[in-house]
Amino acid sequence: MKSTQELLLVVRAREPALGYYDLPGGFVDPGENLEQALLREVTEELGREIYAKLSRPKYLLSADNHYRYKDNTYAVCDVFFRAELEGEAELIPADDVESFVWCPADEIDFERIAFPSAKTALQLWLQKQH
Repeated sequence: MKSTQELLLVVRAREPALGYYDLPGGFVDPGENLEQALLREVTEELGREIYAKLSRPKYLLSADNHYRYKDNTYAVCDVFFRAELEGEAELIPADDVESFVWCPADEIDFERIAFPSAKTALQLWLQKQH
């Protein structure tokens, strides 16, 4: 099992922020609640095995964001959850994830984090680690 002092970051395979670090996730589909969207997105991005190994997601925070897609900028509300990987799981980068890295809490490179809202979530996560 990964230490609570490590965080799973993904490397974005598409714009916006191609090549930058992000947290696994995505958009909520019609008819989904936030928890369902979280589990679907994590599964799409990192494989089916992770689904069964995640602890129950716990709400961390929400933050506004601006998401540029093609020629439009959308105002969105990003919602962040914390979940732990319980045991080992084979993670397979897919969808809009190029790769992933387990990052020690004290080594997060905030200059490489894709979105301001994710930086805010990571800072809160770090505060809760101490």
